[in-house]
Amino acid sequence: MNLLPNVKVLVVDDHPLVRDGISAIVDHQDDLEVVGQAANAAEAIALFESLAPDVTLVDLGLPDMDGIGLIRILRAKSATARFIVLTAEAGGGEIAKALHAGAHAYLFKNGSSAKLFTAIRAVPTRGSYRPEAKSHLADSDRVYRFKRWRLFVDMLRVCNKEARRSRRESVRRDSSAADPTVGCRWGCATTHLRRSGAAGVLRTTTHQL
Repeated sequence: MNLLPNVKVLVVDDHPLVRDGISAIVDHQDDLEVVGQAANAAEAIALFESLAPDVTLVDLGLPDMDGIGLIRILRAKSATARFIVLTAEAGGGEIAKALHAGAHAYLFKNGSSAKLFTAIRAVPTRGSYRPEAKSHLADSDRVYRFKRWRLFVDMLRVCNKEARRSRRESVRRDSSAADPTVGCRWGCATTHLRRSGAAGVLRTTTHQL
């Protein structure tokens, strides 16, 4: 027998079948109760204010507003409410944005119902449930490091190509001022990488967890 009050859940998703399916499996749990469903951000805001759910499941792709913006609005209305992003797919950047906006958990729709139930039960007391987000961000970080290294190597090739061209031009001019040490070094490639702005395009976001 469950002596604790049921966790009240609001489901926000623009696909009726998905919304009904999630609501059905969540409502089937003895300690969880779906108190409302919303197909867009406007409905979600109205239901959130009237129903005061403990946990709100938010899809990122809503027709009138993205889920991250919705979480920011709802968070401002309640300091104790919890938010779980439930989406089909997203990159590390979207996960980081959602967590920064106030999401307490980030789950994918191809995951198991058991993970969803665990997250709903965990966030009201523990404050967060982010194993999938951590794993996804770790993968994104590895991709970031690999891409940055590839860009670094490409810039190194560019530096060497420019250095060889400079030497050839100096020889043709028979310039005594030509620098015999002209060549590419790690610092040269780093300068190119910094000037390209690519180093700031992708950033490690694992620290946000």
